Amino acid sequence: MAKRNYLVEGLSGAGKSSVYQELIRRGYPAISTDRAWAYHADPDTGLPGGPVHHDNWMWDQHKALGELESPEPKVLFVCGSSRNRDHFLPYFTKVFNLRIDDETMRRRLQERTDNEFGKQPEDVEIMFQVQSARRKTGRSDRCRRYPASQRGGRRIASLSSLNKADWR
Repeated sequence: MAKRNYLVEGLSGAGKSSVYQELIRRGYPAISTDRAWAYHADPDTGLPGGPVHHDNWMWDQHKALGELESPEPKVLFVCGSSRNRDHFLPYFTKVFNLRIDDETMRRRLQERTDNEFGKQPEDVEIMFQVQSARRKTGRSDRCRRYPASQRGGRRIASLSSLNKADWR
């Protein structure tokens, strides 16, 4: 397993892909889960090939574990989220949850060119509902529902809390 795996996650349009692109540009090992691991799962079997819907976006366990358990690189940034990401939390040293305001989310979803999710008003409404529910409960991240002992001792952190020397 890499010495440090960092998860960068958030709602659709929060900036996970932008963070991924910037990490790559700066020479850091990073994975975009949307590109490398994710698929729409069949609701009955969990296998790839399900309808395109935000509720069935899953990470392929074999692909994810292959990367997360690999001894190389020393540090790996994983950018993305999925319905089954909680299963992988023990593999992460820290989880960074990206948050944005509603108008920025709406604009980013409508302007994106690499993903169709968010182009329809009902997509944006779903994200607003999820974001609103998180604000009301004080939970910015599903990870906070679980005690640290159930998350392998991992914690939510701020990207700015990382020491650059630790990234290489």
